[in-house]
Amino acid sequence: MAEAQAIVIDLNVFLAAILKPEGPTAAKLLRLYTSGAKLYTPDYVREEFQSVISQVAEKKHLDPEDLTSAFQSILNLATQAKIQHYKGYLGEAGNLVNDPKDTPYVALALKLREDHARVFILTYNKKDYKSEELRERGIIVLTPRELQETKI
Repeated sequence: MAEAQAIVIDLNVFLAAILKPEGPTAAKLLRLYTSGAKLYTPDYVREEFQSVISQVAEKKHLDPEDLTSAFQSILNLATQAKIQHYKGYLGEAGNLVNDPKDTPYVALALKLREDHARVFILTYNKKDYKSEELRERGIIVLTPRELQETKI
């Protein structure tokens, strides 16, 4: 029997949570985790984080090591799927995003759709996803605020 739902978390949501740990995004992630929600992220999230950490640290006047430590901690809220788990979906996923960096998130969502009635992608960059085409595949792209409003 398929599980009800899964939530794929994009890097920008993790970053929002670590940059403002007292904010609503961090609170929502913690609520989802403690309520038993199935949270996932592709292992690619680590590579993507490494590509932006210096820029984020400089812009926010933070120590990169502190950001990395916080990232490692919050990443434990989600199951990190290895590329072998979702690589068969990378081609299809590439056609469902406007930013190639988001391909692994969609590929993972497509894979999870096999075992879950509904799959959500949680992001602050909805414009990077072809939401209507994803919706047709049972994948809903939401911001954390929209997720809060849907009471998931």
